[in-house]
Amino acid sequence: MNKPHLSASQIKSYLRCPESYRRNRESRAPPTLAIIAGSGVHRAAAENGMQKIESHNDLEASDVIDLAVAAFDEQIGSDFWRLEPGEPKSTAPGKARDRTAMMAGAWRKLAAPAYQPVFVEAKIDIPGATRDLVGYVDLIDDRGRVVDWKTAGRSKRQTEADAEIGLTVYAAGFAAMTGNLPSSVILDVVINKRNPERQTLVSTRGPADFAALVETVNVVAAGIDAGYYPPAITATTGAWPCSTCFYRGDCKYLNGRKLFDLGS
Repeated sequence: MNKPHLSASQIKSYLRCPESYRRNRESRAPPTLAIIAGSGVHRAAAENGMQKIESHNDLEASDVIDLAVAAFDEQIGSDFWRLEPGEPKSTAPGKARDRTAMMAGAWRKLAAPAYQPVFVEAKIDIPGATRDLVGYVDLIDDRGRVVDWKTAGRSKRQTEADAEIGLTVYAAGFAAMTGNLPSSVILDVVINKRNPERQTLVSTRGPADFAALVETVNVVAAGIDAGYYPPAITATTGAWPCSTCFYRGDCKYLNGRKLFDLGS
């Protein structure tokens, strides 16, 4: 029998709100347009990186944009997506498609040339006592840097890179693969603005970070094994993440239809 596993996204989801984590495992929430746009950029980045391992050249900007938009269209065509409250159904998908193209072009111009990939979408599998850790590293380059591509609506803080569980998981995977620590871990962010900007947040990971990760994995695994799914603390205030949660309308811990405008 295969041992259960956890990914960085599952750990973060459980820590954000165990009840939302439980609901999503039972019935996956459709992604928002912003998530789909970001996924399109990620798809293009992966395709570019895979061919660059051998070619040492980035794809043309038009090709990167086409890849990102094609990934966006594929998801929209599946009808498995949702609008955020207040987003107009008539125009929001078109604007998100345009945003995908704009961010993909910015990524190609500002971020892609900075790295020579060695591994792209590299799978990591770290054995654990009760749960294995699995994940896919966006990029590992020839300077030993572990890179996580992000798209965002605003600038991030340095503390987000320093505390990001995903980067810790990927750094641990790098150490398991190579026997060495990564030279650095990087959140490389395209910020969605009228004129998109790039932000690079550089951090490091080491044994103390890995020890903290083990403690985090253990407590999350123990909660799941015990069926412990309390609400996010914001269920008492109506703030984020409750305010944007897909399940807020019928969450047993709050009257979401009274607190939040669910939109149409």
